[in-house]
Amino acid sequence: MNSIKKFLKKYGQNFWIIPFIFSIVEWHRILVVGDGDLFMGIMLGGFTYYFWGLSTGRIIDKDVRSFKVDDEEE
Repeated sequence: MNSIKKFLKKYGQNFWIIPFIFSIVEWHRILVVGDGDLFMGIMLGGFTYYFWGLSTGRIIDKDVRSFKVDDEEE
C-alpha cells in the first residue's frame, strides 16, 4: 500500500496525459481515418481538460481530494 502512495505522490499530477493520448488517437480516427466516434472524442477531450485543470489548480472540485497524498494517512 505504501508503494501506491509513493506512486500517486510522484505521478498523480500527470494523470491527465493518459486521456490526452486517447483523445489524440480518437480525433485522428475522426478527422483523418473517418471512422471515429465524435462523442468519444468530445468526452475524452473533456476528461483531459478536467484532469489537467485539477492538476494545475485551475479547476477546484470540493468533492475531489488533491493529488498530494500525505504519508500519515493509512
